[in-house]
Amino acid sequence: MGSEGGQLRERIEKHVTEVLAPQGHVLLCTSRPAGIDEGGYANAGFRLLQAQPLSVQQQQQVLEQRLGAVGAQRLLEYVDEKMPLDSDTGARVTANPLMLSMVASIFELRSGLAMPETVVNLYMQATGAMLGRAGGGSAAELAPLLQAVFFEAQSSETRVIKEKHLRAAAQRVEDGERSVEWLKELALAECMPLLSLLEARPLELQSTHLSFQEFYAARAICEGAELPNPPWELPASWANTVRMGLDMGNDFCKGLLRSSGKALQGPSVRVRIRGDRHTSALALGAAVSAASQVEEVRVDRFAITLKKVQSETRMDLTQSK
Repeated sequence: MGSEGGQLRERIEKHVTEVLAPQGHVLLCTSRPAGIDEGGYANAGFRLLQAQPLSVQQQQQVLEQRLGAVGAQRLLEYVDEKMPLDSDTGARVTANPLMLSMVASIFELRSGLAMPETVVNLYMQATGAMLGRAGGGSAAELAPLLQAVFFEAQSSETRVIKEKHLRAAAQRVEDGERSVEWLKELALAECMPLLSLLEARPLELQSTHLSFQEFYAARAICEGAELPNPPWELPASWANTVRMGLDMGNDFCKGLLRSSGKALQGPSVRVRIRGDRHTSALALGAAVSAASQVEEVRVDRFAITLKKVQSETRMDLTQSK
């Protein structure tokens, strides 16, 4: 209720808590976490409950009902090995019912074939399938705009997509204004599977799962979008985007190098990690691996050679203070 009330949300909540509840009406109110004033409801005598992610046992039960015991076991082994953890809950992303359904759908579509070897390939297939069902199948044409929108939101370190993000994204794609209006039309009708409608007025949207936003942001970097900050200044909110991007290969590394400006030009360069140490170090290492002119890079007080970066798949720079 809190998020669907739009501009009248505060008036609706005030009527519920200050008029209906004191009159003794039995009420069940539901809302997304971001759309509720917990204090107001608690003061009105409401009991606040929060839906929890699916447990491992619940995920297994859902999959067994859908795929049978054998199919569920095969898919769960894949989930345990390949699926990343949700940055908010610490659980597998399949603890989100939508994500679990997405993975199960791909499993069914492949009809006994092996699942994608990488998370990136899984997301490519899943997002393509989801867009293929929207707008009578024509919404797949909105993929470039959707990618630009998610990149704008990720760059703003927010999940809530507002009009300003849509307008900025429109400048990045061909025929952007028309595409934005089409996207808004589908979103308002709740026919855009990768987006959830938070409010109609003013329009607020969000990715149905944060990992979709992170996936598209990584793809945008591969295709030329530049980071709002250089790679060594990335906050922790970019961690999953960087991990996905590294699975996308050298195009992502080149994208990070573009976002470095002139800082990684020349045989010997010096940078200082200012963002989240793990995320920034990972992104810096990827950018350096694509910098053919660099022979040595000094990270704070730690010096490494390009040859070492290129020969080692993992290098811990997080302690380079």
